[in-house]
Amino acid sequence: MELKDNSIKLNVRSDEIEAILGKTPNWLMRTGIMVMFIIFLVLLIGSSMFRYPDIVNAKIVISTEYPSIALVSKVGGRLVNLDVKDKELVTVNQLLAVQESASSAKDMLQLNAWINNNSQPELISPVDAIFSKEQQLGEVMPYFLDLKMAFVNYSKFVELNYHAQNKRLLEEQIEYMNNYVIHAKNQIDLFDNEMKLARNDYLRDSSLHEKQIISPMEMEQSKSVLLQKRISQEGNMASLANIKTQLSQLKQNLLELELDYRKQQQGYLADIRQKLEALRDRIGQWDKMYVLRSPYSGQISFSTFWTENQYISQGETFANIVPSSGGLFIGKLELPVLKSGKVKTGQLVNIKLDNYPYMEYGILKGAIRTISAVPSKETYKVEVQFLDGMKTSYGIDLPFSQEITGTAEIITEDYSILQRIFFPIKSLIKNNGPTFFNKTDHLESYFHHTI
Repeated sequence: MELKDNSIKLNVRSDEIEAILGKTPNWLMRTGIMVMFIIFLVLLIGSSMFRYPDIVNAKIVISTEYPSIALVSKVGGRLVNLDVKDKELVTVNQLLAVQESASSAKDMLQLNAWINNNSQPELISPVDAIFSKEQQLGEVMPYFLDLKMAFVNYSKFVELNYHAQNKRLLEEQIEYMNNYVIHAKNQIDLFDNEMKLARNDYLRDSSLHEKQIISPMEMEQSKSVLLQKRISQEGNMASLANIKTQLSQLKQNLLELELDYRKQQQGYLADIRQKLEALRDRIGQWDKMYVLRSPYSGQISFSTFWTENQYISQGETFANIVPSSGGLFIGKLELPVLKSGKVKTGQLVNIKLDNYPYMEYGILKGAIRTISAVPSKETYKVEVQFLDGMKTSYGIDLPFSQEITGTAEIITEDYSILQRIFFPIKSLIKNNGPTFFNKTDHLESYFHHTI
């Protein structure tokens, strides 16, 4: 019975299908199908040809290769000296302001200038005016007094003149001994002449004695005279040698005296240098703590309207120094880890500034310069180099100011609409292929069983 019912149903369905298929579609339906096919084809071609970029957004801060530097107060206190005005051009190491301290700013600055101009202690006068006037140096005073005492000791050493007096005495003795040597040599020359005469007398008496013209006693007297002359000459020679020894000793004493003087002098000067460097170092510490100076040439920009005797807190920004030559414009952005793998060096970046609406002023063009190798706090540090400086896409040259903020749109890759449509399908097939096809097989089996 069931088989008969099924055959009837199949026959009914077959007749209905044959009736539909056997009927030729009219022209309207044929035209509609053709139009729909053309529209589908146009959409398919258009979606494959129309491309738009994939963009990664991030906040950007624009500065220069040599960015501005904020001068921050290291201590709290009043501004006792304010030597610059806002927007004024400053030079390297120029004094901008001095904060209140236990020392007099005027005295400290004068002492600092004096030290910088007097680096050689041997040229400094112990009676220099810097040592005689009253000064308020606060915590630096002990170092200044040590230096002053070192100069006093050196001054006493110089005034004592002990070396010069001993040197003069030794030089007089050396001169006397030199004269004595000359006198001794002259005496020896005279004795040489007397020796020659005594030798001639002895030779003559010897000849006469052989001829028995003179007695043996006379011969012995002549010989005795010759021996006495020789003894006197030997004594003169020994005396000359002794004088020369004494002269050498005096010269040695003079050399040792000179060396001793140099040693003592260098000791005093070394002590002065040590005290001078200690004072210089202490003043340098005071300068770093209480004096605000420009780190390089540029323009000063006050963060607040400052006046003398105004209080500035510790850690408060006094001013910013904008370098006169900042180099290239550099954008710094923090790129989130999400989609960061698509960002590469050389990719184009469109920058929309917060200060200048991009629809009115245009956008800035840049390119990725560097990307940090390791993320910090879930972001990569990226530098962007500007292709046309601060000239926008509208051809407008925007005035530059440090730390301009904006939004960076990093153009990674261009994809067509068709590619974007197939991305989910590709992901489904590549990432979940076997599971997807197993589920499809189960569905086909289920529908087949139901039918």
